[in-house]
Amino acid sequence: MNVPPDQAQSTRRFLMIAPHFPPCKAVAAKRAMCFARHLPGYGWEPAVIALSEDVQRDPILVPLTPEVPMYRHYRSGPIAWIEDHILTRFGGRGDRAVSVTKPSSEPPSAERAISPWQVLNPAHHLRQLKGLPFDRFARYIPTLIPGALRFLRAHRCEAIYATGGPFSSFILAHLLAKITGLPLILDLRDPYTVDPIYTGRWSALGLKIARSLERRQMSRASAVILNTITSRDAYIEAYRDIIPAERFTFIRNHFDPALFGPLPEPPSAEGAFRVIFFGHLTPIRNSCLFLDALRAFIDQRSLTPNEIKFYTLGDRTSQDGEYTRELRLEEYVEALPWVPFTESRALLGTCDLLLDLTSERHYMRISGKLYDYLAAERPILCLSENPEMTLIFEQTQAGTVVPNDISLVTEALSMYYDMKRSNTPFRSNHDQVYQFSAKPASAKLATLLDAATP
Repeated sequence: MNVPPDQAQSTRRFLMIAPHFPPCKAVAAKRAMCFARHLPGYGWEPAVIALSEDVQRDPILVPLTPEVPMYRHYRSGPIAWIEDHILTRFGGRGDRAVSVTKPSSEPPSAERAISPWQVLNPAHHLRQLKGLPFDRFARYIPTLIPGALRFLRAHRCEAIYATGGPFSSFILAHLLAKITGLPLILDLRDPYTVDPIYTGRWSALGLKIARSLERRQMSRASAVILNTITSRDAYIEAYRDIIPAERFTFIRNHFDPALFGPLPEPPSAEGAFRVIFFGHLTPIRNSCLFLDALRAFIDQRSLTPNEIKFYTLGDRTSQDGEYTRELRLEEYVEALPWVPFTESRALLGTCDLLLDLTSERHYMRISGKLYDYLAAERPILCLSENPEMTLIFEQTQAGTVVPNDISLVTEALSMYYDMKRSNTPFRSNHDQVYQFSAKPASAKLATLLDAATP
């Protein structure tokens, strides 16, 4: 049984394979960082294998990086040396960037017409294999294994935990578990072979290869973690009669209150109604539907730019910019400079409504920004097709979730606009919001580690 942090008597070690780890600013680093910060309070300390400290380095995260044993050689060995010191001299470049499996913007391959030329073209089939676990870091695994073995043995690791992406981290973890006989825990975070967002670019052969690798890894694992109930259930169904259902579990992403600054004063009834989206817009997750709803709401109320503003942080697509101009919303929409998530509460806490966007294809996912929003304690308007979101918002009373429907989004904007003008205070359920923070999540992972290592 786990004990509170102030009662932990002894600490055991486990190997954490987390290519994204602070001070890396990739969104996946937040999950690994929270676990590394709080697991010692529940009896477990990670010894971490990660990418070099200079990969997507965020200076703000440097003092927040947990002081745990580190082996920052996930990308290393002779191949990396050749890429960095030889190929760059001949016009190539050492690719040191963080790699994740990029989602397909196309429909699944089964729905796309394949020409006879594509059937006979090997390059077409190779392109469809992109996104498989053989990502750009898989080529370093053979030379990484000896050092990883020395590292985990030196720190007396009792279990192996891997989080993705890149999905090559599961290949490494599986091989190390087979060599050492240690228990294996796989933390997929987002779903993989059951999600058309990834598999949409694969051929039937590509999907078969990915499923075969995944099945072997999950058959070896003592626990397979997803970050939503919806994706957990999708895996239970996909591997019914192959892998026991109880092996699949979920630990949602979460926020660490200690990483944020103090809450600002909430906005008053006066001034512009401020709606904000904190994140990067992409072709698969753009703001166009929300802009339609915003335009409709503005026209209904005859609002001026002084009465309502929509702010975005992060990247915007050309489609977002073009649609803003097409709807004549240039004076209502403003792009703000990006701020690190540790500074987000100071900005989000001054806004009237926090916007969470997911497309119809994200029906198994919960966006990472939801947890930063929960930390800000302001109303959230979530556009989602995931039925799990309705349950979360009923529990936390953190705002409203609606499907991607213009009229429903417009109604929600109207409700929150009136709440502001009437100075109605907003109160979420703090006890339930706490369940989405780092300590309860870490306690759940510690329970899995305890069960894997009796």
